[in-house]
Amino acid sequence: MGKTCANSFSLTLALPLAFACLSLSACRSKDPIYSPNAELIQVMDVQDKKSGPASDKYVLRGGDHLFYLEDLRAAVIKWVHLDSNLRIVGGVSDRLKAKGIRLLVVPVPTKVETYPELLSGRNVFDVSPCKNLFLGGLDSLKVEYLDLRPEFFRVKNEKRLFPHTDTHWDEGAILLAARKIADQLGLHAPSGENLPVTDTTLMRFQGDMAAKFHLAESDTVRLRMVGDGNGGRYAEPDSAGVLLFGDSFLNQYRKYAAHLGAQLARETGAPVKTIYSLTAFTQGPDKINEVVTAFPQAKILIWVFTSRALMESSPL
Repeated sequence: MGKTCANSFSLTLALPLAFACLSLSACRSKDPIYSPNAELIQVMDVQDKKSGPASDKYVLRGGDHLFYLEDLRAAVIKWVHLDSNLRIVGGVSDRLKAKGIRLLVVPVPTKVETYPELLSGRNVFDVSPCKNLFLGGLDSLKVEYLDLRPEFFRVKNEKRLFPHTDTHWDEGAILLAARKIADQLGLHAPSGENLPVTDTTLMRFQGDMAAKFHLAESDTVRLRMVGDGNGGRYAEPDSAGVLLFGDSFLNQYRKYAAHLGAQLARETGAPVKTIYSLTAFTQGPDKINEVVTAFPQAKILIWVFTSRALMESSPL
């Protein structure tokens, strides 16, 4: 409960609990750790009460987009493991610094964070107070990070950032992220020396929401595939000074050489190695140790994960 509800309870001991706190939603709306976007909390509560097919409970429709209930939950509720996960990230940063490796943390904005208005929420980029607390914690720990939310919000009406049927980012968001990461790292390919690209279109694309919940919806996706300069597609290098380590966002469009790793290699002009893991945050410390051991020449590690992972507990 929030402090306001707790105080109300202490002043009305003779009243039933129902009168001390009229509803859980009311408590949440007064708790600074829950999103002030009360409309989104109400949507989550309605979905949580649903029973029946998983597609009815976990799939939310906003405009022509499919949203995932757990991404909504990550945007609006408390992250119970926030403090311990911050300590873990700080520990990883310290260990990498001791090895002479620069860490850049990139918590990818979700579709819910980018388009709250499509779920009847208020149209603000910082719907998640816990995301703000997490980034503030990184500041305190002197951990370098890149917050993409303002950029996503700035261009969301001009560029397509998410496929309609997927929780992962679309090519527009990947290109934007690659440019912003390259800017932050201070690495750019010399003018005119970028890797070549080829445009392609995927018809009847079914994103993870449509595929997982056996939905009929499909989409059209336009990609910019990165070449290797020798007539083939960009391939993961055997060695690289820049490592991308992260969750399924890194795997998006990878088989088409249109993923973040390929686009970042094109932006920076440097070989980029992508290491993908479904447990890139919850088992991040151990896996990162394995990665830097396997690639001793690495000088930069970019740790990419979605907000949903921050709700989970990671081993110390």
